Amino acid sequence: MARLFVLFLALPWWAYFPISGGIAWLGHYAYEAWLSEEAAKVEALATAPPAVVDLAMFSRERDVHLADEVHVKGWINTDLNYRLTLTEANTNRVKQERFMYMMFGVDDPAGASTVRAALVLNAAERDRFSDTFADYVVGDTANGPVFAFNAFAADTVALDDMAYDAIAEANLIPSPDFIFVEPFFDGREAALALGSPPEGLRKTFWQVAAVIALIGLGKAVLRARGRRPLTEEDDALADGPAVASGPRGSTAPFNAGIDPDSPIGRLAAQRVAHSAQTVPDPEHRVVPRRVRPEGAPRRQSVAEPDPVAADPPQTGASGGGKSFVVRLGLAMAAVFLVAYDPGNLTVLLLLALVGLFWLGVFPGVKRAKAGFSGLFGQTTRREGTT
Repeated sequence: MARLFVLFLALPWWAYFPISGGIAWLGHYAYEAWLSEEAAKVEALATAPPAVVDLAMFSRERDVHLADEVHVKGWINTDLNYRLTLTEANTNRVKQERFMYMMFGVDDPAGASTVRAALVLNAAERDRFSDTFADYVVGDTANGPVFAFNAFAADTVALDDMAYDAIAEANLIPSPDFIFVEPFFDGREAALALGSPPEGLRKTFWQVAAVIALIGLGKAVLRARGRRPLTEEDDALADGPAVASGPRGSTAPFNAGIDPDSPIGRLAAQRVAHSAQTVPDPEHRVVPRRVRPEGAPRRQSVAEPDPVAADPPQTGASGGGKSFVVRLGLAMAAVFLVAYDPGNLTVLLLLALVGLFWLGVFPGVKRAKAGFSGLFGQTTRREGTT
């Protein structure tokens, strides 16, 4: 997870804007999908409940009505009840739990190999079903009572992959029109009543999109600030490589007990020579000077006009234009969000503080890093001349 976060921060500045737009679109799409579902519920509630259909005769195309409402009946094979649990790998703590009941058509035999539908209930729904068991019984067969459920038909539910694994483990196959049944335990009117609009969900998506867009804007501004013309002071080798003049060796004597041709003697000689180069005596003071190769042209200074240059030097107009566009975009986004919901003002203030902190601290960190690099960075030692 940490690696993904680092990779996300390493993206180029322009990549954050399509990501931000995609997240904002997802929030809007989720809201529009909710509106469509609620409209279907209103329309379904205005009509009578659909007729009960035997699961053996059930067809998705014909028997799934507005708002995915169904009314089906069949019997439950209690020998195939399953408890589905999702546990943590290290602690075996139960993270999620569901109770599965497989349903068959009214006339399906006990050894039927095709399951028609399934109920996958949480603990509260399981208890509710156990307490109101008799309310859903509409008949009886040799295999047990027949249940009728006015419910939602679903293609996916929590732990549905484990549910399909349980079906396979029981040597059964789902029918082509297999559905997960979600009964109206609180009645049809309650199930089809309008829910609360997911404004919070949409706002969360938009706020995340705004943060990502701010990161992209911040990186764009920092990138624009980092682009400036190269001056002669910035180029330490504008006039050629820097060399030092000084003593090339030392006349310091070896220890009388060490043979100069032995490994220890040669090592001592190298140390003496190194000391003479790094710490010269006052009479042989090392004076750095620049050497330009003979015949090499002098590099053009930014302050001096280049008569050969085809284009004039760049000015700060482009950077100023980019800065203006960034400020204008931020102002328009802030006005839009506050106009949409005044409650966003608090969020915008927090985002502004985060942005100011980012823009204020990051340049300082870069300067500090450059300073430390200058203090502790590696330098190339060149041989001097006397």
